[in-house]
Amino acid sequence: MKSKTKYNLSDNQIIRIFKENNIENIIEIKPLNEGMFNSVYNIRTENKEYVLKIAPKKSQKVMTYEKNMLQSELFWYDVIYKNTNIYTPKIYFSSQKNNNIIESDYFVMEKINGLQRNKAKLSTKKKLEMTAKIIAEFHNVKNDKYGYIQNELYDNWYDALSNMIINIINDAKEVGKFTEKGEKLLKYANKYKNILKKSECTMVNYDLWDANMICSDNKVTVIDPERTFWGDPVFDFICAEGFTKPLSTKTQTIDIHNSMSDIKIEINRESEIRYAFAQGYMALIQEVERYYRFTRLSEGWIFDKFCSDLLYKSAFKVLENE
Repeated sequence: MKSKTKYNLSDNQIIRIFKENNIENIIEIKPLNEGMFNSVYNIRTENKEYVLKIAPKKSQKVMTYEKNMLQSELFWYDVIYKNTNIYTPKIYFSSQKNNNIIESDYFVMEKINGLQRNKAKLSTKKKLEMTAKIIAEFHNVKNDKYGYIQNELYDNWYDALSNMIINIINDAKEVGKFTEKGEKLLKYANKYKNILKKSECTMVNYDLWDANMICSDNKVTVIDPERTFWGDPVFDFICAEGFTKPLSTKTQTIDIHNSMSDIKIEINRESEIRYAFAQGYMALIQEVERYYRFTRLSEGWIFDKFCSDLLYKSAFKVLENE
């Protein structure tokens, strides 16, 4: 999808990146267009395929939580590899060691062959089980600080989440916009701070959509963990059984998750409130990110606005209910 944040390279720049890392004989360079933030290319040599992922230019205006996000992605790949049984692509090299070719960070990883979750020839039940098991593994990785590693970490989930919301409210102001619903979400965070402060702290992927799960040979590979944070595990259920539905409708995923994770999710008023913030925070991201990425009324703009409106509606329905 076309996006202002994508940094498109010339073939010569890509060839130089690979040559500096002792890989030559490139025979095909193909842009992969599904993402909405980074530029991604499929690179084929005479005997191997690679994926090159490139962050926005350092001069490109991005949202606060998106700053240095490619380096964050490398961190989370390492955490997943060392602490779970989840398959992830092998990272071959990155700009962390050397980058005098382009104006941004990049890394090169293994090309994973297979089908996205929604296109895989698997039953709905199998896909649900697969997703629940991966979420459970994420939640078995715990921490004592909350938030995005590329920003600031906090001692409890209320402090982390309220500052995450404030950052996006300020991101909107940075481009001359005011988010009334974002301010409303922040007021609810203050109202329910005692509930939020009780939340446990685990790895939260928060981006386990179809395109980020590649199915092949009876296994699933997780890609693009760049938006992961330390936080409330209930946030990950937004990617299961319908993102606008309340937590109480996701019992199949929750039951499988609870059978495999140290973290047990119970469906009650408090967990429904916590989950409403998962929907509200996603709505706020999508409301504001469209100003940074898309031209008005483009496909991405319309998609973000549509999803944001639905998610705010679902979130506030719960948060407004005394």
